[in-house]
Amino acid sequence: GCAAHARFEGSRSSSFVSSGKPIFITFGTGRVSGTIVRDTVHFHALVISNQAFLEVTSERSFAFEQYPFAGLVGLCLPSIAAEGTTPLFDNIMAQNLLPRNMFSFFLSPEEAGSVVIFGGINSELLAGPVHWVPLLPSVYWEVGMSDLLIGGKSLDVCDPLCRVAVDTGTSLFTGPSDRIHAVVRMLRPLL
Repeated sequence: GCAAHARFEGSRSSSFVSSGKPIFITFGTGRVSGTIVRDTVHFHALVISNQAFLEVTSERSFAFEQYPFAGLVGLCLPSIAAEGTTPLFDNIMAQNLLPRNMFSFFLSPEEAGSVVIFGGINSELLAGPVHWVPLLPSVYWEVGMSDLLIGGKSLDVCDPLCRVAVDTGTSLFTGPSDRIHAVVRMLRPLL
């Protein structure tokens, strides 16, 4: 899957350190494995020192060759990060690299239209006001949801409250089957 993409070469970096620790990550669509390594990571204008990441040496059933990207950036909470590692955004916060310790996403069906914004919100991309909600106690970015609206129409999917994991990278959509079917029926004409 990596043959069509630029590949990381740790030997070309003076700050590269391998832990020698093998690890694997299972996704809904496959699995990758490799070694935990550390290096200085450049992410747009950010320079993140001593960032741990997985140097992938094997992948199964995840079709990287079919996508324009060459890897994944995880934004997990520290509680589910690999032992002895700090997630990228937590390292960014610890190194005081942003004016505000926040990130936001704009998701678009267009091929190159989605963006992640570190340090704030691009108000030009908002369809409405921002509604801040607290995280629920969880190992995921999980919030409480009372309903889901599509085109202004209530789907009445939660009674009285659903626990919802916010995950931009998941390939899974799950919940009580009758409620999920209602959501799919509403989304189908929009696709």
